[in-house]
Amino acid sequence: MPQCGEKNYRVSLSALWVESVLYGLYTALFGGSVYILASQRTKRYYFATSVILWILTTINLIFNFAIALSTPDATANSRLEGGAIFSCSSDPETPERAREIAITALLGTIGDVFSTLSQIAADSLLIHRSLVVWNHKRRVIVLPAILLLATTACNLSLVYYESQLYKIRHAASPSAPPPPEFFHIVKMSASFSTASYALALGTTVVTTILTAGRIWWVSKELGKNLKVDAGHMYRSAILVIVESGAIYSSGVIVSLVVYQAAPNYASISAYAVGPLIGIAPTLIIVRVGLGRSFEETHAPVVESAPMRHTKPVTSMIRFATLHSQSESDGPDPACETRHTTYIGWSSDGESASQLEAGKHAFLERESL
Repeated sequence: MPQCGEKNYRVSLSALWVESVLYGLYTALFGGSVYILASQRTKRYYFATSVILWILTTINLIFNFAIALSTPDATANSRLEGGAIFSCSSDPETPERAREIAITALLGTIGDVFSTLSQIAADSLLIHRSLVVWNHKRRVIVLPAILLLATTACNLSLVYYESQLYKIRHAASPSAPPPPEFFHIVKMSASFSTASYALALGTTVVTTILTAGRIWWVSKELGKNLKVDAGHMYRSAILVIVESGAIYSSGVIVSLVVYQAAPNYASISAYAVGPLIGIAPTLIIVRVGLGRSFEETHAPVVESAPMRHTKPVTSMIRFATLHSQSESDGPDPACETRHTTYIGWSSDGESASQLEAGKHAFLERESL
């Protein structure tokens, strides 16, 4: 292997190694999510999303390995300059090298299609979680939905320009110089790639703030209005949401920084982002499946206001499913019954009337 191609060779192998390690961790996490969610009919949406994300990530990994294995000459005999790859030889490109470069462009384009689908699935799950937490108030998800659409548009534009690069490489003669539009297409491809990363980062940050912020506000209102310490019951839910968002956000930020500061190593961080797209939402899926997330947080709340001959009251935060437990000491002279109400899990998935309006203005009546 020529010395000038050693750097590109090491970068290529390092990128595959990083992606493989993260994919192994992701696969273990995915296996846990399948084990947890497979038997839960109410979690079919999360189960399907988890499977789709893993399949798409696996396909993308296969394409990256296929590029490396099917292009040995381009991998070992190329040099990196400003993130671009050039032949180590000053001689015209051989037909074999031209074929390998065309294969790289083709497989890279197809791989980006699956990456786009992964991004859509992952961000859609995060937006769905925000929608559920916010009582299905659609105006709350307008901004993240716009960001998702913009991200998808950038990704599709990237796929388009990369397909144009493939057409040029496939049709060009090995000895012919690249046409003038080639460099314009390369520039546009890089611009849309950067924009896609930035928009995806924005989607993750916004949905994380919406979800974690809502849970924090609800726990604060519980403590203030019901005179109970509810913060500790929701703290773990907030942490897992923030941590999951931070994992993917960190990967995207690193990719953006590396792309600008050290473009020769951009492929390493770019390959790492692939598994991170699936890891972040799968962490939330596992948490929900274990019943330890904000969706199934048990918060015992004693409601001591008297109610005349009424059925047990079940109160819920919109994103919880719950049950009620009543305790009666027997009828008193006023024919009143006192109830102990829990915010928790309900096998029938329904909630009755909300608690006393003055004390529980933030709790809403719903029928699932």
